[in-house]
Formats: sequence, structure tokens, C-alpha cells
Amino acid sequence: LTFLQASLQTQFVCCVVILGHGMLSLTSFSAFLPVFRRYTNFLIGSVFVPLVAVLIADWFVVSAGSWDLSEQSSLRPAMFAAWFSGFVAYQLVNPGYVNGWNDLWIWVQQLIGFTPPTWLAASWFALVVGAVATLVFGLAERAARRRRSSAR
Repeated sequence: LTFLQASLQTQFVCCVVILGHGMLSLTSFSAFLPVFRRYTNFLIGSVFVPLVAVLIADWFVVSAGSWDLSEQSSLRPAMFAAWFSGFVAYQLVNPGYVNGWNDLWIWVQQLIGFTPPTWLAASWFALVVGAVATLVFGLAERAARRRRSSAR
């Protein structure tokens, strides 16, 4: 590894640790406040669980431990689509407790005829869906990128 690559990896790890610590602190604090308990469930389960799945699957499989963090790096909409897939998976299994929001997802469940089994944990489902979607979308994106670069 060059010094610059090691520095970028160190910065990335530090950012993840700091953000993780901040979110854990915020979550722990908000658990004591009844109003925020509903939102904690929403944030941790439906937002961050699929995000972690996308990051892990992308880093270890799709990008093979090499992210382009330069200013010239391209936008990767496939990663957003993978995260959104995990987000939707979580909401379908556990619509949550936020008034209005859970009504929307219960309506979507009824619309598509989905009744989550009682044994299915929303976080695990979101983790698996997010990771699988990352592999599917990410590998397709990587193949398309290679075809474009070889055509030049």
C-alpha cells in the first residue's frame, strides 16, 4: 500500500468508528426518551442495517477492497438501489410505530399480498436483501463499467 492509500483507509475507518459511536450514543440516549423510541427503531433497523450490508458486500466482494474515493470517482446509483431494497425489505416485515408511516407500509403489504412470517426478523431480512442486492446490482454495474472502458 502506498502512503496515500493507507491514509485514505485510516480516514475511512476513523469516520466509520466515529459515526458508529455517535449513532450508538444517540440511540442509547434516545432510548430513555419515550418519544424517540419509535424513531430509533426506524433509524437503526431500516436505515443503518441495510446500509451496513451494502458497505460490507461492496467492500469485500464487488469492489474487492478498493474504493475510488477521489474527486473523479463516478456516482454509483446501484449502491443506492441496493440500500433501498434492504430498506423496503425491513419496512415490509416491520412497518414500525410512526403514525402515518406504518399505515403506508401496511397498505403496501396488502397491495402486494405480503404477510411476513412470525419467525422472520426484519433486521436480518434487510441485511440479507441489502447484501444480495449489492452483489446483483454492484456486479452488474462493474461489468457495465468494464464494457464501457474496453470499448474506448
